[in-house]
Amino acid sequence: MVKLAWLIEPSEWWSIYRDLITSRLKLSFHRDQEAADLLSKILIRHPYATTAEYLLGRIRGKELAVIVGCSEGADLELEYTLRWIKQSGITATIVAADGAVRTLIDRDVPLDLIVTDLDSDMKLLLEESNRGVPIVVHAHGDNIEKLESTIPLIRGPITGSTQVEPRPLVYNFGGFTDGDRAAYILYHAGYVRILLVGFDFNKPHSCPGKVLCDPLLKLEKLKVARTLLLMLSRRGVELLKVNCSGGSCSQVLLS
Repeated sequence: MVKLAWLIEPSEWWSIYRDLITSRLKLSFHRDQEAADLLSKILIRHPYATTAEYLLGRIRGKELAVIVGCSEGADLELEYTLRWIKQSGITATIVAADGAVRTLIDRDVPLDLIVTDLDSDMKLLLEESNRGVPIVVHAHGDNIEKLESTIPLIRGPITGSTQVEPRPLVYNFGGFTDGDRAAYILYHAGYVRILLVGFDFNKPHSCPGKVLCDPLLKLEKLKVARTLLLMLSRRGVELLKVNCSGGSCSQVLLS
């Protein structure tokens, strides 16, 4: 029997979901749960579905985790980060938050994990899956049709996530957007040092190939993401953010 799993403490999460997320974004718990239930049913029959234990074991063990997003300055920040990793000799797990897959592939950067709600280039996602890159697919009320059409096409390790009640093979790691959810997944894998690349919580920006349809909604989601990341930092995670200005880049603590 496949067990259900909360990786974040349930009472803590329900307070976050109610007071921070749904109060701002008017989400439907019932639709979110419908999506989680559907994803679970699909994954139970999926030949490449994996447990959270497998996923966390697959990505743990390096000195640093790097999460790449899609801010306006992502290319410059990534260039700096790759150079710094090479010069320092540090070992790093590289995670793409949804549409940032394109940014990394364009630079021939091998991926260790993709965290997505299927709101990006499906062709690229499937190609990376076929190469064996693990994927965490998030179920929510707005992507039910994509779950049905896309999940059966995935041919690599896939783990489900939800922002409501977990179901078999669909876990609640914590986190809301792909970027901050990735940070929570890495935290559960044992990472205490995480570098954010391509994150700007004050200026919404679309990933390559996408159009930013609702900047105000995106800004609210970014505010939620930042708050959740700061909550993670209070658990002892050193969250660093790459900042580039005036032609130079540096790492600063998220604040």
